[in-house]
Amino acid sequence: MFVCETMYSIRFQSKRPGDSPLIFHRIKPGQSLLEVAIDHAIAIGHDCGGMCSCGTCHILVEKGNQFVEFRSKRELHQLAKVSGTNEKSRLACQCILLPGKGDIVVNLPNSSI
Repeated sequence: MFVCETMYSIRFQSKRPGDSPLIFHRIKPGQSLLEVAIDHAIAIGHDCGGMCSCGTCHILVEKGNQFVEFRSKRELHQLAKVSGTNEKSRLACQCILLPGKGDIVVNLPNSSI
């Protein structure tokens, strides 16, 4: 069986009681974590349509931050308006998967799965 050398495994988890983590394999680079979530029916807010202008897609990248694009000044500006952020905070719409492979763990602080 052929396995592409540039694919990710992504685990989405919520801290809400009763939510089980969802793990997706063989996710290709070039898409955002928001797009991956939407494609797999995970409800993440995105009031601005993924344009980095609202902050409703706030997530925590617990593992694998090196596999997504760096935070831009625009993303940092939006995150400054969101409560409950920390050094792992990202906007899902801005976390574009870079070429490569690995495991990514995402906490959904404002969503359930």
